[in-house]
Amino acid sequence: MFIRMASSRGIMQLIVPALIVAGFASFAMLTLRFQRLAHVTISSDCSNRKLMPQSLASSSAVVAGGDPCSSLSSTVASYGNHAAGIDTAVVSPVEVQVPTKMRALPVPALVFLPSAYNTYPTRRYATFYLLHGAGETYKAWSLRANITALADNYSTIIVTPDGGRTSWYLDSTIVGEYQYETFVSTELVGYIDDNYRTHRDAKRRAIGGNSMGGAGALYVAIRHSDVFGTAVSLSGGVDLRLFPEQWDIKLRLGPIDDHPERWEEHSVVTQAAKRLDQSSNLNLALDCGTEDFFLGVNRALHQQLLEMKVLHDYTERPGGHGWPYWKNAILYQMVYVGQHVNW
Repeated sequence: MFIRMASSRGIMQLIVPALIVAGFASFAMLTLRFQRLAHVTISSDCSNRKLMPQSLASSSAVVAGGDPCSSLSSTVASYGNHAAGIDTAVVSPVEVQVPTKMRALPVPALVFLPSAYNTYPTRRYATFYLLHGAGETYKAWSLRANITALADNYSTIIVTPDGGRTSWYLDSTIVGEYQYETFVSTELVGYIDDNYRTHRDAKRRAIGGNSMGGAGALYVAIRHSDVFGTAVSLSGGVDLRLFPEQWDIKLRLGPIDDHPERWEEHSVVTQAAKRLDQSSNLNLALDCGTEDFFLGVNRALHQQLLEMKVLHDYTERPGGHGWPYWKNAILYQMVYVGQHVNW
């Protein structure tokens, strides 16, 4: 395995700490700290076996020696289990119906509570809103990944809302029942804060998702950084303008030839250019497979953020656009989320 890093600003300092990870004591780990996050590309001959998390912070990259393919999924999952006394017994999620102004019927969501939630009745928790991709529902993540274990290991409330099969988490300019930017950023967060013991602070809230949900997470967080302090995109479709005939986007915004300004305004790359700069406090992470058809737009956004000097985390690993990649990637990105929302 090798890691290639290319920094836009150069290495500012080299820190060599002695790090010991439980169950992983054989790895000597070096932390290279940059003024601006480097482009990180990992290659491996491990095929579909798990790889090390490339970074544990938005301003550092971790380089590990030794066999990167040995029992890492359990190591990464246990990394976040930092709260002493947490009962890690698996619990079922709670299904809730969230009222919304965009339609008469409420929007369903699953709420994954840490198993210690009822044990410590005064404790408050960080929240992570995890969005699904196009053509799927609020149950997609629970059917394909162990979200219950992640909620336990990171002592975080995880919420998987329904985002409509092709809402793109936008406030549609055409369909009144597709106002999902407002739903996620206002109605859903308000409902969860009112009904669960959460930290009502943007720094303790994260949002993420895969594919359509990855784009939606970045779009909503960039436009509502007063609500979300961390955003993670797995294989996100971050530039809608390049896909004018796919995934019902034109049903939400109208044909691109008729309304090019709408497609411009609702693309993550455009919002990032308008709303982010080097002083931004939003923690951003992009993660995409090297065989993903969205790789090009993710690399372009990464380069744009480097040129803007916006601090962010960027990851590429072998894999395509599908659940084998996402259920693995979420393990690593939960390290990033946990570090920023639990402090």
